[in-house]
Amino acid sequence: MKKRLSSITWGAVSLVVCVFLLASCEKDETKVSRSKIISRVWIQIDLIASGGGMTQSIFDQEVSPGHQDDLFEFKTNGTFVVTEGATKENEDDPDLVAAGSWQLIDGETKIVIDPDTEPAQTLTIEELTSTSFKAYYIDNTAGFDVKITSVLKAN
Repeated sequence: MKKRLSSITWGAVSLVVCVFLLASCEKDETKVSRSKIISRVWIQIDLIASGGGMTQSIFDQEVSPGHQDDLFEFKTNGTFVVTEGATKENEDDPDLVAAGSWQLIDGETKIVIDPDTEPAQTLTIEELTSTSFKAYYIDNTAGFDVKITSVLKAN
């Protein structure tokens, strides 16, 4: 009986240790702030419009071919730059497309992008991993809500 009790006790202790280790690993992963994950170079791979029961890519219609490979760099100091990719609309165009600042708000669930030459825009973060970034805003310029989602991948 004593041997059986010690095997059960050892099994229970092992289980508790495994649960503790798994829980502590999960906590470590969540400690990485979204600002650290966003701070890298991204390339936009899609732009999706959803509304009125329909969802479709509008990337080719809304983003000219010369800007479909532009690079979006979000820096850790809260600034960003958008630079031309390999394809340019005009060879004489400057490499710098846009620059400004960015910040996370509302518990890191939204990002405010404030270009130097245009009004700031707030997007809700839908997905953020080290390789994928999806954020959206609601556009109602047509008289009804359309969800516009930017899909980026790490470059």
